[in-house]
Amino acid sequence: MRSQSHVFSAFVVYLLFLLLSQSVKGYSIRSVAPRSNGTALQNVAIYTPGQRVSATAPFNLTFTLEEEEDRTIKLALEPNHDLMIQDPHINFLGDGEVRTEFLRRDNHKVFKGVAHVQSLAYRWEKVGWARMSVVRDGLDPLFTGAFSIEGTQYDIKLRPGSSNQARREMLVYRIHDDSSSPNPALSTLISLQPRQWTPTLDSSDFISTIGDDSGCPSDRQIALVGIATDCTFTASFDSSEDLTSALIDMVNTASQVFESSFNIALSFHNLSISDSACPSTASSSEPWNTPCSSGDLNSRLNAFSSWRSNLRGDDNAYWTLMTGCPTGSEVGVSWVGELCGEMGVNVVASAGNQWQVFAHESGHTFGAYHDCESTQCSLSSSSRQCCPLSANTCSAGAAYLMNPVSSSPQTEFSPCTVGNVCSSLGRGRVDSRCLTTNTDTPTVSVGECGNGIVEVGEECDCGGDCDGNACCDGATCRFRGDAVCDSSSGNEDGDGSCCRDCQFLSRGTVCRASRGECDIEEVCPGDSGDCPNDETEDDGSSCGDDSEDLFCASGQCTNRDLQCREQISGDNSTISSCGNSTESCILSCSGPFSSGSCSNAGTVLDGTPCSNGLCSSGVCRSATRDNPSNESWIDRHRALVIGLSAGIGGLLVLVILACLVCCCCRKRRPKRMRPVPVAGALAERRAGVLMRGNRGFVPGPGAQVAGVYMPPPAYTPAPVGPGVRPTAPTSFRYA
Repeated sequence: MRSQSHVFSAFVVYLLFLLLSQSVKGYSIRSVAPRSNGTALQNVAIYTPGQRVSATAPFNLTFTLEEEEDRTIKLALEPNHDLMIQDPHINFLGDGEVRTEFLRRDNHKVFKGVAHVQSLAYRWEKVGWARMSVVRDGLDPLFTGAFSIEGTQYDIKLRPGSSNQARREMLVYRIHDDSSSPNPALSTLISLQPRQWTPTLDSSDFISTIGDDSGCPSDRQIALVGIATDCTFTASFDSSEDLTSALIDMVNTASQVFESSFNIALSFHNLSISDSACPSTASSSEPWNTPCSSGDLNSRLNAFSSWRSNLRGDDNAYWTLMTGCPTGSEVGVSWVGELCGEMGVNVVASAGNQWQVFAHESGHTFGAYHDCESTQCSLSSSSRQCCPLSANTCSAGAAYLMNPVSSSPQTEFSPCTVGNVCSSLGRGRVDSRCLTTNTDTPTVSVGECGNGIVEVGEECDCGGDCDGNACCDGATCRFRGDAVCDSSSGNEDGDGSCCRDCQFLSRGTVCRASRGECDIEEVCPGDSGDCPNDETEDDGSSCGDDSEDLFCASGQCTNRDLQCREQISGDNSTISSCGNSTESCILSCSGPFSSGSCSNAGTVLDGTPCSNGLCSSGVCRSATRDNPSNESWIDRHRALVIGLSAGIGGLLVLVILACLVCCCCRKRRPKRMRPVPVAGALAERRAGVLMRGNRGFVPGPGAQVAGVYMPPPAYTPAPVGPGVRPTAPTSFRYA
């Protein structure tokens, strides 16, 4: 039965992918990554005592570029505390076994900060951002990462070809735009349209939200990221240490644009590294780990999606598969808007501009669509499914990260992408419930004042620079004076949600207003600086006008018709859900584009009622949201059934044993002998034997009665019956 169940589950997953391939939007990206030849860094200096760098302390770093020796560059760096939280670890895969190692924060010195250049007046001017990892400190330091100066990006990498750290040196690459010299290979590439085209959105849908970030979180949120490497990607590195460092750099750099655009940081949560030797056939445990000849990026995406959907206890926002197998010029592919869901996966192939490709595919996972290109702008707005530059300008000029063709100068998301993602998050079209915060995450490291994380024994922790903090003493991590909370630890307005001027806001003060009938208003408790967690009405509960069959789903009062109208522009009177839509979690809509026919528009909002429960990540589950609705009652309550069966069975065994013991140990009462009848009563009592229960005497053997000799009676076996002891032993046997 177990094997049959597994076969059936695999078949269901396969059918699910066939269905999603017609409804869930997957996008690919092509790469053109011109870069300069690397040059050496000069005059490198670390400004700390002994030029030593701590993983938890800020520092300044200066250097000059070979072609610009007269201009000093300073990177003001601080620890990126959001990058590795909740026990990040590495799983080494091979020979059917998994070996796990935890990442120690002090072994990975990862920083973020600001780039400055020195002006002619010897003043430091802010000119860009910086993301760095320190490989070696001291007088001869090594570090890797990226920084920008007035829009120009520079990558710092170690010179390849030497595994001896003592002999390694840094090279800086100036990334430039070579769009004036088009790559001839691009002229033969396939259409820029997405791999799966659905008529659910057009450019006019994005115009109203261009540049609007109101739907994004006001407090910093963190998305936990899982990464797996197949054999082809692992083989491109000299060691697992180099591979791990490269991927940490990739996530650290990409996180910069997510933080600045959406106020969401990316966290390197876990890494699964395959062996560098590719298997002859894919294993069932890692079906995505295959050589390049086994399939294209799309097949790897499907295999990786199946693998991720079977993970248990996975709390990552999404997973990325790193591969060394591009498909032609395509270097990435992703499902769109599947953050926090089982389909939240993407595939990224090796590329020179690795972090940009990773950021692009991650953008799709967050719900971003491609920016419009000039070739698409010749189409009508209802026919193109892309993000325009503005309400009046279609083409984004290939200047941003969500351009269908990736090139290195792209380091930002377009205003249209910002509005697209933030509105999807704010309306609940993209699930964000898996996002976490740094203050709520446990840590196994010893508490250290000044690392920006409030740990056991600390009242506050304002990080390395607390000079302007009126609430928290950065040297002791204790509150100053009569302060009871830290106003600076809250949102960008500095009020700490329920903390203002270092004091708790009064009980009942609204700290998060209701966004509608299905969203509950949160108020300050009066004894804490934190606003309570965001609460919503139960999914599936009724709301609004009963005649419209509205229900609560993910904090919104909605129904399937309204969800279709949110996805499709046009006359609302002509847009509605259709088909057998109430049974599944696929949103089927009809509208002016479809001539009355149904078209799949993705998945419904989580919490939308379905045949046997509520939808969650595109799957109909029971009301507990943890068990598929097609499972039996016994399957859904397996622990209860096992416990009750064991308890009742044990009780029955004890009862049977008790009965057996009683039968063996019971005392047998002596049975009375029935008296032998005699012919008559005796007058004399000679040599007689008195028989109890009789009124006379029975003469003994050889006695004389009235002078007549009475012989002994003949032997007669005593009868065996109720109340009579048997004349011979009787054996008993238990059945």
